[in-house]
Amino acid sequence: MKIWFWLAFLMFVSGQGVCAEDGAFADGWLKLLHYEKSGGGYVSVVENNAFFLTPDGRENPQAEYQAAVKAFNDEDSGKTADLKKCAFPARFIYLKRIGAVRGTLAECADYQKFLADVQPKAVTMLFTNAYMSNPSSLFGHTLFRIDTKRKGTQLLAHGANFGADTGDESGVLYALKGLWGGYYGTFGIRPYYDVINLYNNIENRDIWEYELTFDEAELELFTAHMWEMQRAKIRYYFASRNCSYVLLLMLDAVRPELNLSTQFGGYAVPLATLKAVNDVPGLVGAVNYRPSRQS
Repeated sequence: MKIWFWLAFLMFVSGQGVCAEDGAFADGWLKLLHYEKSGGGYVSVVENNAFFLTPDGRENPQAEYQAAVKAFNDEDSGKTADLKKCAFPARFIYLKRIGAVRGTLAECADYQKFLADVQPKAVTMLFTNAYMSNPSSLFGHTLFRIDTKRKGTQLLAHGANFGADTGDESGVLYALKGLWGGYYGTFGIRPYYDVINLYNNIENRDIWEYELTFDEAELELFTAHMWEMQRAKIRYYFASRNCSYVLLLMLDAVRPELNLSTQFGGYAVPLATLKAVNDVPGLVGAVNYRPSRQS
C-alpha cells in the first residue's frame, strides 16, 4: 500500500513540475526560464550561465528542474551555505506551489530588502511614443512599472526596463549589430520618477500606462521573477527580440496561458505588442495618459 502511495505521489509531482503524462515539459517551468522549442528539444533565450544552476541548464530544462529541487531542499535542511533560492526566488515560489520544495525566502536578506523597497501593489505596462533622436526608439518603447503600496503618488514606484547594452557605438556599426544580435539586453530597475524625468521631461515623450489585473499570486511571482531576471543576458535584436518581445516573455512566465510571445516570431513592434496585451480579455484594467512636458 505504501509503495503504491509513493509511486502515485512521485507521478503527481513530476506531472505538476516538469513532465506531463505525454512527456511534454510543464508550460509554467519552461516559460519561467524562457525556454523555446529548438529542433527536438528546448533552448532558453537567456544565454549567460549565471542564470542557471547546471552547466547545460540552458538546453536541459529537466536537469535544471532537478538541480533546483535538490538545491532548494538541501538549503532547507541546512546543508548549503550559499542560498541559491535567494538568487532565484521565482523558481523557488513556483516549485513550492507545486509541492516540490520546502522552506521560505525569509532568510534572503537582499531579496527581502528589495521587496521592502519596492512594496509591490500591482504591475503596469507602459508605452512611450517615438523618440526621433534614437533610431532604436523610432517605433516607441515599452517597459514595466511595479506599482507601490506607499501612500501618495506612483512616482515612488519602480520602473523595470529591458534594453540593449550598446555602449557608445553609433552609426552603421550600431545599426548592423542591432539588427544581427550584436548586443546583449538586460533588465534594470530604478525609481519611477527617474523614468518620468527621462521620457516625459528630457526626451519629451508621452507615456500611456496600462495597469494589469494580476492577482496576489501572480504579482508575487512577477516581482520575484523581475528580481532574478536582473542577472539574465538575452541577445538583443532591434526588430524582433527587443524590449517589447521580452516583456511579453515576462507576462507569459507569470500567466503561461497567455502565450503572447508566440504571436511575434520575426518582428515585434512596441505598439503591436501593447495591442496584443490590451486585446486579452480582462488583462488590462485602468489606463492613464501622462503627457510630456512639451505636450
